Amino acid sequence: MTAATLSSAQLAVGFLAARNRRDHAGAETMLAGFETEQERLLAFCIVAEAALSMLAEATDRNFEDVAQEMSTSLAALSIVEA
Repeated sequence: MTAATLSSAQLAVGFLAARNRRDHAGAETMLAGFETEQERLLAFCIVAEAALSMLAEATDRNFEDVAQEMSTSLAALSIVEA
């Protein structure tokens, strides 16, 4: 992984942290730091994969089970909000 890719992933984490603390201006600043849509997409994919891996490790489960649970949870959210 390149230094630029890691830097982009850190921007994505910064965006998520800003949103979590309801810092909308900070979140916007983080999003503005991405040069392209492709860079932003890759960064959030890397962060999602890292988060699922960390959760799997912390709960002593495999990645596939955690990913399936996340997918099921997201599907349930879309049904509730539809």
